Amino acid sequence: MTFRVTIHGTPAPQGSKRHVGHGIMVESSKRLPAWRSLVTDAAWAVRDGAPTITGPVCLFVAFGFRRPKSHFGTGRNAGNLLPAAPPYPTGRNIGDLSKHVRAIEDALTDAGVWYDDDQVVGIDAGKEWWTDAGAFIVVRPLEERP
Repeated sequence: MTFRVTIHGTPAPQGSKRHVGHGIMVESSKRLPAWRSLVTDAAWAVRDGAPTITGPVCLFVAFGFRRPKSHFGTGRNAGNLLPAAPPYPTGRNIGDLSKHVRAIEDALTDAGVWYDDDQVVGIDAGKEWWTDAGAFIVVRPLEERP
């Protein structure tokens, strides 16, 4: 059975760590715990007691980010996108795609959608500008070959 869930909130990357001293490393993204919790809770609710997927899966994730106000004109052009506005969400403040996927994989493991993210054999993921930030996730189980 294909699993689908939509998450509303600002995506946060997982994996970048910073050293705080005495050999202690912490996640760089302060937004990560709240984001992972949103994803886990939404996935748990959509799953609604469905059995955990046991075989290989393909993962599709579309991440949506809100454009900053600086991408738009001011005054009578307030609703118009500036010609110099980037077509895709990139930059250090957004985070890299693979680290966003990592956060999703671990949250889906926590929600019991699958046993472990090592079951993922294919990934289709991207970052886009959306009106409201969030993510759309699809997990498609694959048939085992005989």
